[in-house]
Amino acid sequence: MHKPLSYYLYFKSNKKKTLGMVLSIAFSILLIGVIQMFSDNMSETSYRDLKKLNYVSIIRSTKGNIPKEIMEKIKDNSTVDSLITVNTYHYSIVNIIGGGVSYTGYYMDEKDIPIIMDRMSIKFNSGGIPKNDEEKIIINSNITRARGKSMGGFMGNEVSNMDYFKGKYEITGIIKGDNLISFIARSKELISSSNKQVEQYLLLPKAGKLKEMNNFLRALPKTNIELVTYQDLLQEKKEDDEGMNTIFNILIIIIIVVLSVALGNSSYIHYFQRRKEFGLLKAIGQGGDKIILRMVKEITISSVLGLSIGFILLLVFKGIGNNLYAFPKGLSLFHINAQLIPRIIAIPIFICIFSIIPVSKLLVKIEPISIIERVV
Repeated sequence: MHKPLSYYLYFKSNKKKTLGMVLSIAFSILLIGVIQMFSDNMSETSYRDLKKLNYVSIIRSTKGNIPKEIMEKIKDNSTVDSLITVNTYHYSIVNIIGGGVSYTGYYMDEKDIPIIMDRMSIKFNSGGIPKNDEEKIIINSNITRARGKSMGGFMGNEVSNMDYFKGKYEITGIIKGDNLISFIARSKELISSSNKQVEQYLLLPKAGKLKEMNNFLRALPKTNIELVTYQDLLQEKKEDDEGMNTIFNILIIIIIVVLSVALGNSSYIHYFQRRKEFGLLKAIGQGGDKIILRMVKEITISSVLGLSIGFILLLVFKGIGNNLYAFPKGLSLFHINAQLIPRIIAIPIFICIFSIIPVSKLLVKIEPISIIERVV
């Protein structure tokens, strides 16, 4: 036999309203989670271009050549393993909301490409390294999916306005992983001749010496040189994203508060309509504290159920989104990060607060005698 205040009896006699509350919480959590995952996906799709700088740093002149005495200091420093002459080119893909995301590739000598690939633990999916000065390019497998390319396809501004480098280059190598680096084999003589405006090098540190190397480079005279490191670019991107993140966080807070107030008000109306039931329970000897505790349990159980279903829906969305959209499009994968957890938990917590306080006041005011007289 079930207790008169059991959740089972409550659910059995209020199926539609209880399911409505549970599903409303679940879909509210799904909405917050999807917005968060879309925002994270946009940021991470952009940040992938920085991954290469976890292994190397870049030094370049602001105009013309880097002073010879500075180059000698760099070559002689104990933290520097090698310098690779490079030039850069750029191409882009479309992110999850249809905006463009630009990535950097490098012109470098064919002999230097395997050195960089080995340092970054990059492997080929297919193809190999072309000869110097051939109209050929190595790209990442994510880019092939994002751009609908494959071995034997072409890139360059003669092919697509999403490629910001001159010419038409055949794809003869596709590499694995999330390090979205790209290579065009170019002789050092050609690179140097095209670097008359800006001289540029990739600096490879000795094992475990990246931080020390960057500290050494930062201490060099700033005459006509510019240092580019992972930490510097990451800080720049964070500053660029700060305004957008603030807007996003305000939007999330507004959504949480609006949904919580709406669902809390709906819960209050539901309990207001049950005041006869509560009056009868008080009349048969159930204390007000006991009824309030039962009400708290009802709201808490409904909230936990809604939270659980919402989280499951998020996992389903993540799986479907990754398999059917993010991965095939070469984008960063959706994931549920630690920042999302307090945001989705906030919804059932606020609903409990907005429901329990006004309903508790309502229950205190209920007079069982007047309720019985109405029923009779």
